[in-house]
Amino acid sequence: MKLTVQTKSDAPKICDFHVLLICQTKKLTLKDTPYDKETKNIIDSVIDKKVFTAKKGETKTLYGKQSVILVGLGEAKKLTPDTFRQSMGTVSRLLKSNKSKNASVNTDESVKITTRDIQAMAEGFEMGHYSFTAHLTKKQTQEPITNLIFCGIKLDQKDQSSALDKGLAIGKSVNIARDLANAPANYLTPTDFVSKAKKHFGKSDVEIEIIDQKQAEKAGMGGLLGVSRGSIEKPYLLVLKYLPNKNENPICLVGKGVTFDSGGISIKPSSKMSEMKADMSGAAAVFGAMSAVNEIGYKKNIIGIMPLTENMPANNALKPGDVITISNGKTVEILNTDAEGRLILADALSHAVNLKAKEIVDLATLTGACLVALGTVASGLFSNSDSLIKTFEKGCKNTGEELWHLPLYEKYKDLLKSDVADISNCYEGRYAGASTAAIFLQEFVEKTPWVHLDIAPTMSNGKSSGADVKGMSGSGVRTLIEYLDNK
Repeated sequence: MKLTVQTKSDAPKICDFHVLLICQTKKLTLKDTPYDKETKNIIDSVIDKKVFTAKKGETKTLYGKQSVILVGLGEAKKLTPDTFRQSMGTVSRLLKSNKSKNASVNTDESVKITTRDIQAMAEGFEMGHYSFTAHLTKKQTQEPITNLIFCGIKLDQKDQSSALDKGLAIGKSVNIARDLANAPANYLTPTDFVSKAKKHFGKSDVEIEIIDQKQAEKAGMGGLLGVSRGSIEKPYLLVLKYLPNKNENPICLVGKGVTFDSGGISIKPSSKMSEMKADMSGAAAVFGAMSAVNEIGYKKNIIGIMPLTENMPANNALKPGDVITISNGKTVEILNTDAEGRLILADALSHAVNLKAKEIVDLATLTGACLVALGTVASGLFSNSDSLIKTFEKGCKNTGEELWHLPLYEKYKDLLKSDVADISNCYEGRYAGASTAAIFLQEFVEKTPWVHLDIAPTMSNGKSSGADVKGMSGSGVRTLIEYLDNK
């Protein structure tokens, strides 16, 4: 796909469709647009008769000499980058369904657009046409739009082009994360995940380090090794290093990578267990973010760390009552083998500390408790740093990925006390499940500024709407890039 900027309103003569973004306004002003007089009159008539009212998310397709898709943005004072992101996601699917190859994007005079909005538009357009068809025998033959021309938007053309390029890179990275999370577990084992990393980053500026089972044993990674014991699949700690400044401490992004989670001996109910192929969505988000990091070209050191394993029941699987030792030397009593993600993250977080990370951000589909607390609207945000909390909360305005700050009260640690080990891996009661899980993780970051994002609530989309496509969502990629932009 090619996204270009042209300043002349009559430039996109090749376009088979024109997209017009409109706010709710008393008077529509169409300057610097490619529409002929007849088309302008039709647009004015549709709006005057309130056939189209420009409510947020509303669309109207007008077919004629110049075919136009009207897109409502809602009230001008309530515009955010996500308004444009979601709108262009919808546009992407509409253009695809109309078999459009070339289209223009224009706005009426009441719409004020920033370069950040332009970036979001590119993200949304790339995300909106996503589909996972890897295992369909009858695939769609219709190719997505090849050329989208932005014209008549009063911003520096170079700035617009740069914002579009960055937006496309981020949108592609979200779709990479979606591909990984949507993949069936028999097609994405830990070994397969590592192979995809080798292929994707092999000729990039990202250095790949693969810590295999023998190396993990030497390093004492009891969490990763313990969880993997019930599976025939070998575990790995995948480390992606983007290091343009060799003498600078890195920012470490850590993602939970359980490529299938049966619950182990503490086996899950069968209902919806198939969704546990996506229990590696945290690792998928880190993989996607590192892809964007490489393409955007940051000047800071960034390392992605992904512990990869399956969690399966077997005669040699981890058992409730077992005690394991994490690589930092702390012992953990296993009360429930389905609280496995925090075990592999413990080793990954300890590895980040060993790499002298100046900040750590981890993402994990960690607890059903967070889903119960927040529904499917927001991910849980936990942190030992007030400044990082502010950074992530502020970033929501640009990313459209909602986060809600949840507590790390010291008293929660009492719920994780063990009589036989330094700490237990979970609280067996019904309360504070998301917070006690985060408290467990905090034990392995030492004094490093740290953020934990529980993305279990936002792991998937139940339906397609705007830039959000039904299936696994790629949650967290945009949040990570926004965070890196502000460092």
